[in-house]
Amino acid sequence: MNKLNLTNLKEWEEVKLVLRRHWIALFYILLYVIFFLVSILSLVVLKSVVTTFLNYSIFWVLIILYSMTSILFIYTKFINYELDIFIVTNMRIIWIEQLSFLNRTVSECSLSKIQEVDSQTRGLLSNIFNFWFIRIWTASENSDFHLNYMPDPIENVRKIQNILQDVKTPKDDGINMPHTNDN
Repeated sequence: MNKLNLTNLKEWEEVKLVLRRHWIALFYILLYVIFFLVSILSLVVLKSVVTTFLNYSIFWVLIILYSMTSILFIYTKFINYELDIFIVTNMRIIWIEQLSFLNRTVSECSLSKIQEVDSQTRGLLSNIFNFWFIRIWTASENSDFHLNYMPDPIENVRKIQNILQDVKTPKDDGINMPHTNDN
């Protein structure tokens, strides 16, 4: 597991589970890269046809602008993938989601407010590569968590439910309270 530097944890709070998006999300980014490379190569190969309509220098300026825009788009998609993280501690869940470039949301909820946790795998690819989504319903109206492209969703839901069970079950600290008879 990666070493996390979480500065806003309480001193008695302990990280129980850390989840990042499944590597299949990188496959979608790879498709963007392939499309970019094929389109650039096609334009360069068809340069003689395109330069009949455009000036030669304008053609290269447009190629450079297209390349810069595409690289920025691919980089943004990668950053969105890399910076999404889901953390379960012994007290709360924290979902840090990079929505777009310079647009991040951090949601958290106490474990005592979680009502239901479930997962789903749908389709051939998600069953072969064991990914899909995890949903966590909370007592709040607008803080439900929908985690897409999560690895091993059924097992991770089981882990989250075990953590919830541990938190909600009172601990026996070894101290036996005396029973009193009121007779």
